[in-house]
Amino acid sequence: MKTPKHIIITLLLLIFNSIIFAQTRNNNLENKYNNYSISLKQNYVLGIGNNPGYSLPAAERQYKKNTIKWADATIFLGHYIGVLATEFYILSEKQQATDKTIEELYYALSTLYRLDYKAETYYYQEDSSAGTALLNGFFVRDDISNISKQEYTKLNSQSQLLEVKNFESDFTDFENGKTYSLNNEMSKDQVIFLLMGLQLVKKYIPETIVYKSGDSIMSINYSPNITSIKSAANHISKLILEYISSNKNILGWYIINPTTQTKVKRGFNAFHFQAKAYSKIYKGYTDGSNIYGRCNRLFAGIENGILRISLNPIIKNGQGHMSLTLAAISNQFGRKTQDKLFKYGFKQYKNGGNYEWEPLLNAVLFSIKTDSLDNKEEWYKNFLDQAPTIGPYNRKTEDLTYQNWSVSRRTTQPESRGSNYKGHEADFNGLDYMLIYNLYRIYYKQ
Repeated sequence: MKTPKHIIITLLLLIFNSIIFAQTRNNNLENKYNNYSISLKQNYVLGIGNNPGYSLPAAERQYKKNTIKWADATIFLGHYIGVLATEFYILSEKQQATDKTIEELYYALSTLYRLDYKAETYYYQEDSSAGTALLNGFFVRDDISNISKQEYTKLNSQSQLLEVKNFESDFTDFENGKTYSLNNEMSKDQVIFLLMGLQLVKKYIPETIVYKSGDSIMSINYSPNITSIKSAANHISKLILEYISSNKNILGWYIINPTTQTKVKRGFNAFHFQAKAYSKIYKGYTDGSNIYGRCNRLFAGIENGILRISLNPIIKNGQGHMSLTLAAISNQFGRKTQDKLFKYGFKQYKNGGNYEWEPLLNAVLFSIKTDSLDNKEEWYKNFLDQAPTIGPYNRKTEDLTYQNWSVSRRTTQPESRGSNYKGHEADFNGLDYMLIYNLYRIYYKQ
């Protein structure tokens, strides 16, 4: 029979072992994050800087034809900006150096300014003059037209990944008979995920933070009067929101290419069900102004109410990534937003549309604490634990060990995991893990 002393010792050993196990798991998650961060800059980014294509993460490295691919590049840029903003906050809380993070964030924001400023110049007929460069909220997805031998050497300097010899980008996906790509135009989904990253900058980067090169404070691309990282994020957010709402009518807000004067090829209707969310974000930059048209305010209120009760079919139809993310970053339904995101984020859909990260994003952005999320700490830890140490990938084999992370963006394409994946065999950049991990650390104060 055990004595009380033996029982106490046994309990202490159990508590000690559980603490050590938890610390080890947390260390493993952090080490994985650090590995992903190194891999991202080495294997998926041409370089950190202002050159065309720089500070713009590629989506994947495909085994087919040894290709590195940029697709939906501004969605990844939004993730990247969000990762850096949350990384800055975490490092600051730990009183660790943030210089490198600020440098990356400065160039990531400058990249968005570059994609906006030069966008019009990429669209013109051969018999007319080129469009005028202008910073106005209309942007392209990427500007990668060539990769030099030196850049390929840099991308292939880590031997654990497949060597890449070719590239694909939306920029070079030319229309038949034309010298430009309509697939490279901005669209609603690109806007939403850029706004997500920019909202995290607004939340976690103090107004006083600037990037210094030597002793010189650097201004943002094409904006010599903007040096504050936070001000740069706020300004470009405002420009984008004003641009997508500039072509108002009762049926929607159509995103127009200002050079071709036609609706963008993909995702042109930015208004449908979501004007109230856009306006909530906009008010955060203008101290009360909104971006509704005359009748649009009424329609926005009606459609917002419809959306509140019809999220289920929207997610089933593969549109959950846009609707839920926009709701999360705007707190679209007020006090009901967190409950909605938790309910639908954790609902098990037959199509695999599980967006469990969305309530975490909303809670972190709006400093919300709920019992529902508090009870999910272990779930998120296990979820993050499932990501491969070498980075997310899909080999199109029967091995589904890493199914949760077998798609280029677990945040926006959960339906394409595992055997549902329709793309080529590829390694992915890991920004989805990095973003969710930082949100997890901030909410659960890890």
